[in-house]
Amino acid sequence: VPRIKGFLEYILELRTLYSKENQGTKYIPIEDENYNHPDFVVPPVQRVWFDIPLLRYPAWQNIHVLPITFDSYLEEAIDFMKANSDIENLVGFYDFEIAKMERNLAFMQEQVNVDPEKLAIDRYNFANYFKEYDRRKGTDFIKTFPELAKFYQGLI
Repeated sequence: VPRIKGFLEYILELRTLYSKENQGTKYIPIEDENYNHPDFVVPPVQRVWFDIPLLRYPAWQNIHVLPITFDSYLEEAIDFMKANSDIENLVGFYDFEIAKMERNLAFMQEQVNVDPEKLAIDRYNFANYFKEYDRRKGTDFIKTFPELAKFYQGLI
């Protein structure tokens, strides 16, 4: 979640690189000795798609586990997407992509409706899973996700 805006900036960069303007229209001749066919026209198309599905299970990996203050990252991402929503040249973000991000934000903000005991169990499972993962794989959660260090250290 803390890196979502950076991910969206990368998507925008790719969409700019492969924009309608940079693709152009291609005309492919059709070889046929018996008939003079018009060229096959390949118009520019969106080449960079992405999806941001909502992870619900396992419960200890969904966004309810994060502190509610992390919703500011999603709000910032939504603002960025809305500011870059011009899709005329196949560059900006589509309305359905923005709607998915808004859905994720709404789901995260429903955290107030989550049973506190269940949330505590999910956070406990989150911490134990990654602690064990680090032990087995020789990785370091905090080095990989320093922006989650304070949250993670508060769980273990």
